[in-house]
Amino acid sequence: MRVPPLSVPDKESVNERFTSNMLYYQTNYFLVTAVLIGINLILSPISVLVGSCTLTFAVALCNNLDSWWPFASRPSNVVIYAIVCTAILLYMLPMMTPTILCLASISLVIMLHALLRQRNMMNKVTRLLDANAPDRYRSPMGLLLGKYGE
Repeated sequence: MRVPPLSVPDKESVNERFTSNMLYYQTNYFLVTAVLIGINLILSPISVLVGSCTLTFAVALCNNLDSWWPFASRPSNVVIYAIVCTAILLYMLPMMTPTILCLASISLVIMLHALLRQRNMMNKVTRLLDANAPDRYRSPMGLLLGKYGE
């Protein structure tokens, strides 16, 4: 029986296509990211730099919270520092908005392309070679996808 051309693909084939395209087009995705961040830097350089620094600090704080959170034993200090951090983030929000929108648009473009682009034979070969390569020879996208369980 033939599958209709406009049917919804199953989850496994979509995951396979996404992973293959992320590995095959990783250089193109890097260039798209660099160009879009460069355009954003030209349009609003201060906002991008301040927003990037603030977002980097917030991510570093969330990732290393257990190792340098000295105020867990004093709840009153926790509330004060939480209020101060929230006030700083709210003050920086207008500067972080272009950076957040730029990163979100880059992610959207890359994910839509990776999901909608049909695979070809070279794409399958690249996926096979990257999946069976030792860690030191794997591509950066292969390492990133391996970290997220693909």
